[in-house]
Amino acid sequence: MVDVLPFTTAVSVAVQAGSRVLPFRLPTATAAERAGAEMAAAISARRSSARLAVTRSPITPDGSWSPSPAQLREAPFASRLVLPSPHCNIISALITGAG
Repeated sequence: MVDVLPFTTAVSVAVQAGSRVLPFRLPTATAAERAGAEMAAAISARRSSARLAVTRSPITPDGSWSPSPAQLREAPFASRLVLPSPHCNIISALITGAG
């Protein structure tokens, strides 16, 4: 679970900035499955009136949100943020169960 610490840190950064985080699971299997999941994440973001954190890309006016905690600190405010991660469903379930 290499993704756990960066994901939870990104959630912490976004929530501290006042964003509502909407986790979205990305599969780690095949490139085709991942591409399909990325498309589904984009659709989910649009339907939720949220911004989509894209795979660790440079900050730009059109795609400023990244799952990178450091880049999230520099990004413009987003009231709702879809944060894709291979393990977010497990982490979210654990947090919800502990809550």
